[in-house]
Amino acid sequence: MSLSAISNLAPTVISAGGVDYTKLRNFLSSKKWQEADRQTWAVMCQSLSLTPGTQLEISQIYQLPCPDLQTVDRLWLHYSQGRFGFS
Repeated sequence: MSLSAISNLAPTVISAGGVDYTKLRNFLSSKKWQEADRQTWAVMCQSLSLTPGTQLEISQIYQLPCPDLQTVDRLWLHYSQGRFGFS
């Protein structure tokens, strides 16, 4: 498989805590950036076992499991064609 073919594949969705990324992926694939932003916040809270919409402290962000943070980053990078993400 060529490098360009690999980069066009949808990113692998991995969660350390069983987070469902379906809604986020759907918003991103539909280019619904504001909804995807809100859903990103929700999945980050879910990954930390917090109520959706909870204001996160810096110390909590450092506690996000790496697989979840990497998944969110890959989803954003993939569907925004490299324009948005954490990395």
